[in-house]
Amino acid sequence: MILILGVGNEMRGDDAFGPLVVEKLREISNQNSITIWSGDTPENFIGKIKERVEKLIIMDTAYLGKEPGTVELLEPERITKQAVSTHKIPLSLIIDQLKPEKTYFIAAQPKAVEFGTEPSKEILKAVEKAIEMVKDMINQ
Repeated sequence: MILILGVGNEMRGDDAFGPLVVEKLREISNQNSITIWSGDTPENFIGKIKERVEKLIIMDTAYLGKEPGTVELLEPERITKQAVSTHKIPLSLIIDQLKPEKTYFIAAQPKAVEFGTEPSKEILKAVEKAIEMVKDMINQ
């Protein structure tokens, strides 16, 4: 199974990056072997996964120290060694629990994550780039 996680809170501006990517992927995906989830509490969803995860693709905002909207594919080791995510629960715990064969972490530099703000134009462009990256990962 391929598991795609769009981590983020749609009420916090650019933090909606992960859920926005997932929303678009749901519109174009017709594969039964792909499970898609989004939200800001992935730890509540992960316990329900009973199948073996071959590929885990995580999208989230992260403080990369780059221009807003920058999208990077980070090595899984970077997730476990640093708290790059904008969330309090380390994504490394999810990886440890699922034990996927391959993990991809697509991170986007946020411009603003304040409650009640809309996603920036930079993050909306990042969403489009991330969708193309995910399509490539699914087909690998």
